[in-house]
Amino acid sequence: AEKLKAYVRHLGYKITHVHAHDNNGQQDMHLPIGAGKLDWSLALGLLKFLDFDKTITLEPHVEDPAYLSYSKERILEYWNKAKELEP
Repeated sequence: AEKLKAYVRHLGYKITHVHAHDNNGQQDMHLPIGAGKLDWSLALGLLKFLDFDKTITLEPHVEDPAYLSYSKERILEYWNKAKELEP
């Protein structure tokens, strides 16, 4: 959590594009949103604090295209529930 907050503090409003996928916390696995350990409430809350209104590209690297729709639904759900969090 602190590493992500520091990253957002450092880059802040320079963040213009986000590549979103989940992972197990150790490897860059490109899992569907919500299928790993990333704290999406924190990540999206930090972006909301920045009034982020740019592109978020979903990057689940899986063969079944249904996981892209799943990721879209999950990130929208997380976005709508996220509260602004100051980094």
